Parts: sequence; structure tokens; C-alpha cells
Amino acid sequence: MKKLPSEQEHSVLDVMIVRPRREMYGLEIQRAAGNTVSKNTIYIVLARMVARGYLSSRDETWDERPEPGPRRVLYKITGFGQQMHAVGVNVRRQLSRLQVAGAQRGGQ
Repeated sequence: MKKLPSEQEHSVLDVMIVRPRREMYGLEIQRAAGNTVSKNTIYIVLARMVARGYLSSRDETWDERPEPGPRRVLYKITGFGQQMHAVGVNVRRQLSRLQVAGAQRGGQ
């Protein structure tokens, strides 16, 4: 059985699921994810997500590079990443319901 995405991975999937056909580079993803993934860990998280099949990656071509500097790695959500995002959303929804039900019973 595949492991569910971590909180950081789920935050990245939240960003990527909005535009599933769009490629994004690491710092762009990190900024869009807000404070959920730090600049220090974004590339570690992205590499893990590529290894798990949640994202695909490729090097930017020189023709695509809008400004001087090193080429970036572009990431895109995979079909499997979309499925795992949906599973993660469902699990979190179920956990939330259990917490609410437990709080209501505990408050009686």
C-alpha cells in the first residue's frame, strides 16, 4: 500500500492540483504554498514527491528561460499525484468528522 502524502507534500499537491497541466519551478511552488513548506526544505520535498510518482520533473530549456541564470527544474502533478491528493483530502475530511463527533460526545 502506498503511503499517504505528508502535510508538506499535501500542501504542494494543493498548489499543483489547481493547474494540473501547468509546470512550476520550486520557489514558485514554495511561495504559492505559503508558510507550509520552507525555502530550506522545498527541494527535498519535491525530490521525494518525484520519487514517489506524485510529480514529474524536467529541466527547463534555454529557450524557455525568461532571464539570465541557471536553468530551473520544472514540476508537474501526475495522474497518480492527483489521485493521492484526492485520497488525502478524503482522509483529512474523515478525521475532521471524527474529531467533531468526539468533541460533541465529550462535551455532553
